[in-house]
Amino acid sequence: MGPIPVWQGKVRPGVERIDTQAYFQMLCLAAMTSMRMPLLKECGWGAVYVGSERIGAAELAEVEQLLEKLKASLAALEAAVDERNAARPQPFNAFNPKILECSVSV
Repeated sequence: MGPIPVWQGKVRPGVERIDTQAYFQMLCLAAMTSMRMPLLKECGWGAVYVGSERIGAAELAEVEQLLEKLKASLAALEAAVDERNAARPQPFNAFNPKILECSVSV
């Protein structure tokens, strides 16, 4: 018997199959990581910093300005990608902000 593929999950020494618990863990991981996340340009970033006691009014205003600048940059990038794609025989949207998801750790 050759080496056990990584995708088969945890395998204990001397055992050729994974147990029920390891199998269920792999299924949960696959289900949770395949869920759609919020789109990057539509993320509710305000929930990250609003109401925080560790940030003052001046810092809060600066964060809000930076977030608005980020949103404007993403909109400009999206427009540039769409414009380039209009001239291509096959559109390339891998880094288009309109389809990028916001990363969420679980």
